[in-house]
Amino acid sequence: MLVGMAFSLSLRRILSWACVLCMALPMPAFALSALADDGDKASLLLALDRQREYLAREGKTSFLMGDRPVTREQLRKTSEAFARLVREAWGTPEFERRLQERFELLTASESAHVTGYHLPLLEARRTPDATFRFPLYQTPGDLTRVELGPFKPQFAGESIQGRFEQGRLVPYYNRSDIEDRGALSGKGLEIAWVKDELARFLLMVQGSGLLRFEDGSVRPVNYAGSNGRPYTSLGKLLVGDGKIPRERISVPAIKEYFAAHPDELHGYLVRNESYVFFRLAESGPFGSDGILLTPGRSVATDKKVSPSGAIAYLRYTKPVLGPDLKPTGVAETGRFVCDQDTGSAIKGVGRVDTFWGGGVEAEAIAGTLNATGSITYLLLKEW
Repeated sequence: MLVGMAFSLSLRRILSWACVLCMALPMPAFALSALADDGDKASLLLALDRQREYLAREGKTSFLMGDRPVTREQLRKTSEAFARLVREAWGTPEFERRLQERFELLTASESAHVTGYHLPLLEARRTPDATFRFPLYQTPGDLTRVELGPFKPQFAGESIQGRFEQGRLVPYYNRSDIEDRGALSGKGLEIAWVKDELARFLLMVQGSGLLRFEDGSVRPVNYAGSNGRPYTSLGKLLVGDGKIPRERISVPAIKEYFAAHPDELHGYLVRNESYVFFRLAESGPFGSDGILLTPGRSVATDKKVSPSGAIAYLRYTKPVLGPDLKPTGVAETGRFVCDQDTGSAIKGVGRVDTFWGGGVEAEAIAGTLNATGSITYLLLKEW
């Protein structure tokens, strides 16, 4: 979802905006035509083009698409054939006929949990002051990541993070150790300082974002690692404590609550033991396998059941935003997407997180998208 990528969003956010919430809302029955797409041809072709290099390079050759084994060559030929179809027949009656003729449509889930993520923009400083006092840390040198596959084959692809203490690997410092007891203070690990504790927490949830410094320069900031501790949903805590009704939970509602109750903020945040480390980057954003992400077309899934480079059709209900970018309702919609990213809590066949890019509209969509939908994968019949 990574190390060494210029600006990766894999394992990026510990979860996603709606993973701050961790609850999917019911979706009404669809009245759309079978494969209606609310996006544009150019963005879809761009997303397909951006995954071409990944599918052409050497690497892992076999994957699972749900419980269906697929090969990198199948994914490559599927992507190439679908890109040709889009170029030749997009927007015509021939498109759907040819698609169903040439491709298998493999329904992965009729009750997928669909959420969104974006690139948040935070004001930042290179040195702290009375206002900019919340640090973003680079990965500590004593953080150790251990791949478990070499020890037991059934754990292939799994890893744990920790630190060595008297020759033993122990869990890494939790959020409270770092923020309340200064476990990383005085080690020169700070890469920037921000002024908003909740914004910093949400940046950690997203995993990557943008920092605007006092000279006006804007730099991407990228996920560089985590402490490996379990994530606790902030939205779920607030709902469980009766602070926000379940039907109203959203990132804007969370911000509104803590604006009215600032004295409660830190106590809630440290109940989440997970902590994310960052690095400043030059470009991006990139997904888990180095594919440059495309707003509205790239999605994150569980890579154990859906490989990077796969193409899917996603149906869901999307928030309808008013002129003030506040939701006024939801609309039935669907679009073709490219599977290009993941997240540490994006788990299972029906879990889909959609990337919306940067800016206030992207933030509004990502902050309110939390629905049940369906996801259907495409696989070329003759490859």
